Amino acid sequence: MVLVQVRRLGVILVMGLALTGCMTSPTESASDDARQVCTRIGYENGSRSSDVDGSTDTPLGSTKWDEASERFNEHANLAARAARADPRWNDLSNAVTDIQRLAELSSTIENLTMPQADRDAAQAQKDAMNPPEVVRSLDQECRKAQAQ
Repeated sequence: MVLVQVRRLGVILVMGLALTGCMTSPTESASDDARQVCTRIGYENGSRSSDVDGSTDTPLGSTKWDEASERFNEHANLAARAARADPRWNDLSNAVTDIQRLAELSSTIENLTMPQADRDAAQAQKDAMNPPEVVRSLDQECRKAQAQ
């Protein structure tokens, strides 16, 4: 009887260890999410692809900036999930969120149907965010994410 109970306990422990070995840790999952964000926005091996210039000054038109803002919102959500699971990705989450906001502001700036005062206010907000610094931060975080 005791031998049967010990054997059952052993089987349960082995199964538990096997399951634990198959599961990914929250930090591994967060790192995977961070890498996925960077890949989706055009980074390869920690560098921007040649078709991604990182500029928010390119005149795309209001509609294109709206589309870019929507795409970056999805990426920002994934980056936020990574940051929630592992605080090392807070800066990536912040940078992607800032890029999303810059696209949103660029849409307002280029929307000629909006009052000039609103467009000027959006331009001032965009300038205050220092877009080159935001892109530099995103570059650094994607390099870190894809180096792991």
